[in-house]
Amino acid sequence: MNRREFITTVAKGAIAAGLGLVAIEASYLFSYFGPTEGFMPDWKGDLPELDADGLILFKGEPVSVVEILDVIAKTGSFLFLFPGVFHGRNETLPGIVSRDAQGNLYASSRKCTHEGCLVTFRDDIVLGSKSYQKVWLCRCHDGLFNAQRDGEVLAGPPPTRLPQFDIEFVDEGEKVRLVSR
Repeated sequence: MNRREFITTVAKGAIAAGLGLVAIEASYLFSYFGPTEGFMPDWKGDLPELDADGLILFKGEPVSVVEILDVIAKTGSFLFLFPGVFHGRNETLPGIVSRDAQGNLYASSRKCTHEGCLVTFRDDIVLGSKSYQKVWLCRCHDGLFNAQRDGEVLAGPPPTRLPQFDIEFVDEGEKVRLVSR
């Protein structure tokens, strides 16, 4: 084998190995997508959004607490979009409303402050040798945020807290407002 053939063979092997690693990493990341990832069946692919006053609207109409609880019962969480800032850029960010075992609702940005992976709510979780309750978990790098207080970082590499929302019921729950903390 001459030098050119050797380099060509090594280059082809390196490319094949690299593509294999990319496929493995992609399957690893996609394994974390839950049943509500990217859509909610009841909303036909569109997501509710926050208006300027923080009301959750779907196609211009207010979303009620009953509708939110129905979606959570069916899919485990209620997803929405809101305007925000991620790493210094204005973006439309994904948000999530989840419910704990006692029925309390928690609302947060769904985009981890580390690298933008999506977080999910956990009533309790053991990470390493520590036990945590009422947290947002980012499974990409085991980032944990406190869901009960201000979204403070409890574990992992996230550099800043996860934006949280207080949930207000307007007109006896016919409308729901999320207020950024």
